Amino acid sequence: MTFDDLHRIILQGENAQVEFKSDATENVLNGLSTDIAALANSGGGMIIFGVTDNKDPKGCELAGDERDRISQEASKCRPIITIDFEEVPFGARKFMVVKMPKSTVIHSDHQRKFPVRVGNITDYLDALGLIRLLQERELVKAGTVEQAQQQSGTERKPLPNEDASMITKALVSKDSTVRIESLKDLSTLPYRYILLEEGPLADTIGKVLTSTDDAELSLVLDVLRAVANVGSDKEKTIVKAWTPRILEIAIALKSPVLGQKAIDVLQFIKSGSAIDVLVKWIREADDSYYSGLQITNVLANFGWFSLKDKARGTIYELLEKSPDERTKKRLLEALELLRRSGW
Repeated sequence: MTFDDLHRIILQGENAQVEFKSDATENVLNGLSTDIAALANSGGGMIIFGVTDNKDPKGCELAGDERDRISQEASKCRPIITIDFEEVPFGARKFMVVKMPKSTVIHSDHQRKFPVRVGNITDYLDALGLIRLLQERELVKAGTVEQAQQQSGTERKPLPNEDASMITKALVSKDSTVRIESLKDLSTLPYRYILLEEGPLADTIGKVLTSTDDAELSLVLDVLRAVANVGSDKEKTIVKAWTPRILEIAIALKSPVLGQKAIDVLQFIKSGSAIDVLVKWIREADDSYYSGLQITNVLANFGWFSLKDKARGTIYELLEKSPDERTKKRLLEALELLRRSGW
């Protein structure tokens, strides 16, 4: 890897395949088995030592005992993960790239938990998430997820009428603070309660989705993303019915944060509109907005949601139309990111 290659990766920022570490401090090393396992579980990737979270390439030269310690942390994973080291010099600065291969099995960290990368953060699989990933990799038989759901105590329950009425009323309050706080409360509920099978609450959430307030839209999109992930078939059908409005938010080129959250919802409902959004961004977003979208994180999830192949086909078609240089560059970068997505 040349420094130019490394520089391009740094500019793209942390994502499902890349983690930055400023220094090899004791705190960093103590948690390294989690980072290593998460990257291996999510399609492989790399940890780059010498880069801050703000993409500042300050450099970091690791001593021999620090490399040994990193290898020891990798050996704490189960099954053990084999890692590779590559030192990349740039003038007086040096960077250490620790590479994790894509794994066909699922690894635990030193705490015997199963971490994965979700965009640019590390999270842990719960029991059902672990089974789903095992099933996807054909390591367990079909039907195991359904059996686990029936046997687990995590089944979502209908939101009590009293709570539904209270939140419904707060969502239409004339006081913006009340509306925002009720949306914050609502965003904590989708993983425990069924929300959109309750008519008045579902209707009110739909109305909030038409708001022009960025803070309200951001929170309601968080709610819809969670519902699209764990909701009932009826709830997911309701979210899909709101696709035109969610698409409108995603392509408005008003706020990169809203755009990113809107496309997340579209991906969770496996809507081909997510590809339309990507095309809009590539062709029309200015450089500042495009940078704020963190395309690397968006495309890292396309394979997971079965959108990767269709996205590549669309990009090929756009390239055949001889786009301008900026668009061509973005299209080629998108193809490379899709290749590296790991799913």
